[in-house]
Amino acid sequence: MKKLLTALVIIVSLGTAGSVCAADFRELRVLAEDGNAIAQVVLGANYYEGRGVTQDYKESAKWYRKSAEQGNARAQGNLGQMYRQGQGVTKDDKEAVKWSRLAAEQGIAEK
Repeated sequence: MKKLLTALVIIVSLGTAGSVCAADFRELRVLAEDGNAIAQVVLGANYYEGRGVTQDYKESAKWYRKSAEQGNARAQGNLGQMYRQGQGVTKDDKEAVKWSRLAAEQGIAEK
């Protein structure tokens, strides 16, 4: 229970903070690597925005995909957008529609 609470605090703080300390970022990465879908989408967003790391669309897409494949609607929508724009992935309208549709089915509207 304590590990879950710690994870939630780190994820929420990283998801809303303008800057990321190295220790929190390392912890976030551990959570993401352990398969936590929320940590994965937050890590993807950090790479997308260059928050705490060098901006890297390919790395962002990797983490969004891991989370999206677990059913995370936000990650699905973000991945759809990346396919639509060709950011970090090869531009692919079919993949863009696939991921955007999955997000929409869960109530995440197009950006």
